[in-house]
Amino acid sequence: MNQKSIATVVFLVVVGIIVAVVLGMKKTEGVTPTPSPTPASIAVGEGLPVYTLADVAKHASPKDCWTTVNGNVYDLTPFVGKHPGGEVILKVCGIDGTKLFMGQHGGQAKQENQLAGLEIGVLAK
Repeated sequence: MNQKSIATVVFLVVVGIIVAVVLGMKKTEGVTPTPSPTPASIAVGEGLPVYTLADVAKHASPKDCWTTVNGNVYDLTPFVGKHPGGEVILKVCGIDGTKLFMGQHGGQAKQENQLAGLEIGVLAK
């Protein structure tokens, strides 16, 4: 390709991007965006079962590990063997793990997103 052909291709790509952006903006006009859930607040829980701390306490083993963090209930069982920190995760089985989780992972998006994927319910108030 010569320089004129390259310049033409680049120009067409840039125009295509601009058109796509403009059309995308028009498509979303008047639409209220749905906020992404913030795992740190992890208060999604609507429509999920409600559990008590007594319920959570019944799941306190490596083969059946539940915990609570910030008022939500999580089944960590499928993650126990995958936890990068090893068996330290077992310290939160059957208890409110908020302090331990937030102390180690609070504010870290990857860990909070992994936790959000294990949510099974909300803690009774």
